[in-house]
Order: sequence, then structure tokens, then C-alpha cells
Amino acid sequence: MQGAFSVPPLRALLAAGHSVVGVVVPEWQVGTGAAAPPAVNPAFILHRDDTIFGIAEQSAIPIISFQSHGNLPVCDVLVVACFNRRIPPTVRALARRAAINLHPSRLPEFRGPAPLFWQLRAGLRSVGVSLHHVTDELDGGPLLGQCSVPLPEGAGGRQLDTLLAAAGSALLVDALARGDFEAVPQAGETSRQGWPAAADWLVPCEWQVLRAFNFMRGTDDWGGVYTVAAAARPLAVRTALGYRLGSAELGVVREVAGALEIGFADGWLTVI
Repeated sequence: MQGAFSVPPLRALLAAGHSVVGVVVPEWQVGTGAAAPPAVNPAFILHRDDTIFGIAEQSAIPIISFQSHGNLPVCDVLVVACFNRRIPPTVRALARRAAINLHPSRLPEFRGPAPLFWQLRAGLRSVGVSLHHVTDELDGGPLLGQCSVPLPEGAGGRQLDTLLAAAGSALLVDALARGDFEAVPQAGETSRQGWPAAADWLVPCEWQVLRAFNFMRGTDDWGGVYTVAAAARPLAVRTALGYRLGSAELGVVREVAGALEIGFADGWLTVI
């Protein structure tokens, strides 16, 4: 897809000298000026020159609609990065050697379509990236590699996607260099989450303030509205501007310099 998580893998493949025989995108993305349907997160859309469309055009790589399964080329390796369709066995069979996927979590934790959202919501300060074989079980294939990436404080979603994709690209290029595609089964406790619902944008004041700040900064380009569970009443806010640690009155809201400060477990969060 034409998002920040898709660009670094394609750039890394080209930089490593691999021949890319096609870029496959959902059918609504094919063609100049194609618009995403309303249900698609607008944060995934970047300037055309920074998308897989622009890179493919500059490198004379065919752009192919996923809807046209019969037009997909045979290849040695099929690489998936941020794709919103299941890959059926008939498509996986086009890859002579392997069909592999980059997923931004340490699988088997945080399977599903929005793993970064849920890791930020859980307050993780280090997020995983996994390279795994694509199988019938969504995000359940055996692992070719994993790594962890520390999250910069207050980073936005596009920055985080790019950072995680760069780490995943290194895993991808290394796996292709090895060429054996030997993998190990996923081990540990499995968790799976779907797309966030309205209730998942609730920010409890019992959280540590840095957790709230990182969650809101990392997801605010989704265009959602956060509800902070303030003491007097739930408060709808658009984004977090900053925070400060120290003694705070839990759930208390007060005006400060054209914004609002809200008391959290260990400090004050500044929001608008």
C-alpha cells in the first residue's frame, strides 16, 4: 500500500540490487489520482513522490492491481508490507521460493491490522518487527527474524512507521542474502486485536503521563478524537502538545496558555 511502512522495503530491495518484477496494490490504488475509500486511514496516504507508486514509476516497475490475480507475475520471493488483503494460496504459489511478510510487532503478540496502535496504547517503549512466512493463518507463519526498536518520545505515526519499516527492511535484505528462508515457529502468548473502536480512544487519567503523551502523539494523524476521562466529565481533545512530570491532581482540568492541562498519575498533560 502507499504508506510509510511500504516505502523503505521497496527502497531497500532496489538498493540491494534485487530485480522487482512488480508492485501489487489494492485495486482502488491503481492509476494516477486514485483515492482511498473513506474507511481507509488517511494517515497512510503520503505525497506521491514518497510512495511506492512514485518509486515504481521512477524505476520502471509495473504497478498491478491485486484484483487481477491472473495478471500477477511469477516471482522468486513475494514480499508483503502493509497490505490490506489476505494473500490466498493461489497468489502465494506464484512465489517459487517464499512468500514473506513484514509485521510491526514481535509476533505472536499484537497480531492484526493495527499493531502499532495497540502497542502505543499498551504503553510499550520498545516495539517489535517480525519477518515471517505468509500462511493461511493471518500473521501466524513461522519467523525468519525479529528485532526490537526503541520508540522516540512523542514521535508521530508516520515517523514510527518509517522507523519500524527501516528495521524490518534490514531483516528482509538479510533473509534474501542468506537465501535459505529457514524459519522457526512463533512461540509465546498470542494476542490479536482488530481495528480500534471508539472506546479505544479513551485515555484514562490513571495512566502515567508519558504513556498518554506517546499514545496520543503516535496516533493523532489517524484523525481520531480522544476522550480523556477527566474528573468532572469526559473531555474530547484533538492532540497532546506536551507534558511535565511531577505531583498532579488526578483528572483535574485547568487552562494554561491557550491550552488545557490535565492531571495524570505522575504529571500534567497539555492538550488542545
